[in-house]
Amino acid sequence: MKTKPNRLATAAVDMITGKSGGTAAVTISDVTQSNGEVHMVDRLLRLKQSLRATHRHRRD
Repeated sequence: MKTKPNRLATAAVDMITGKSGGTAAVTISDVTQSNGEVHMVDRLLRLKQSLRATHRHRRD
């Protein structure tokens, strides 16, 4: 069975917060396929790790 290639309809970048309080930036895309619309998370950036790097404790 041959399928048509996916066509990207829309994409959005949004911030999400988990139950533990961690945050992440995600790119969410709506992909229209022959059998309907599928929501996909394209990219996940862990911002909490970058915040830890900037707020490290210094030893004097």
